[in-house]
Amino acid sequence: TQQRILRVGVVGCGEVAQVSLSLSRGSSEGELTLSARQVVHLPTLLLLHDRFKVVALCDVSPTLLEHCGGKFGIKRHYSD
Repeated sequence: TQQRILRVGVVGCGEVAQVSLSLSRGSSEGELTLSARQVVHLPTLLLLHDRFKVVALCDVSPTLLEHCGGKFGIKRHYSD
């Protein structure tokens, strides 16, 4: 049987939707490195493309909508 793909919209395009920050030890003693890893809502949903399709974004910030829409290829944007 063919599995259905659930179409979803993400409300809120801030850091939790798109980025998780982590600290790791660098090569020098005591050096800490801050790195951004794309591992939260939008990246995870896109990795699970056989189960989910993100079809819309909603946020009060037009800048975040434009950024996330372009970065993740999502064309429908809503701010209300």
